Amino acid sequence: MLIIEKRSNLYISKQIAEKFQTYNLIEYKSPEDSLSIDDYYKLIGYACIFRFNTGKVNEVENKDITLTFITSRFPKKLKKELEERKITLAKRAPGIYDIDKEMFQIQLIVNRQLDEKENLWLRCLDSQLKEKELYESLEQSYSQHKDEPRYSAPMNAIIWSNYRKKGELGIMCEALYDLFADELEEHEAKGKAEGVEIGIRIFIEDNMEEKVTESRIIEKLQKKFLLSQEKAEKYVEKYKRQFVN
Repeated sequence: MLIIEKRSNLYISKQIAEKFQTYNLIEYKSPEDSLSIDDYYKLIGYACIFRFNTGKVNEVENKDITLTFITSRFPKKLKKELEERKITLAKRAPGIYDIDKEMFQIQLIVNRQLDEKENLWLRCLDSQLKEKELYESLEQSYSQHKDEPRYSAPMNAIIWSNYRKKGELGIMCEALYDLFADELEEHEAKGKAEGVEIGIRIFIEDNMEEKVTESRIIEKLQKKFLLSQEKAEKYVEKYKRQFVN
């Protein structure tokens, strides 16, 4: 759950924030999860506790609080259970539904139904991206902000949400991989280099513990890790220190 406090004089030009008041509680369900009636009442319960814990009677009123549920799939079962209470879901915009007759203002966001031009990043926070146009729009937007943490964090989430395990191999949607191949290969190369470095350190430490001579360790490093003599000597010098009295 996330709580966003909005300043009274702040205007947010996004459809998903049209209903935002002072305190906005947001429940995000992962693409693999569904939104149940228990999730629905849990967030309402949290909102009640939030209002109660402000310290003063009526310091925060119901009208100051909104609830937002974000899910990838439309919750048909939840809709049916709410309709049994005469509570309806009114579509305000593509993928955005208002839920009436509750003590707080509530909206439901189905990110797979969102307008990608209006809500590109939220629309792409999914594990089943298939539309090539979405990838291209995402890449264009990201390329302008790739050094900003507020963009790199959701981009990492999008990339790895679309990463799948197949046996011992990792596979990714081809379109997504093509767009971010350079960055993915850079991360992969960095990971491999760090792994080799760890392997070399452990190899040297093990041989030092067994009292193998430095010259012999250097020879073994050259053979095992395909290193030049100069690099092997530098590694030994770097990791032998803890064994030198």
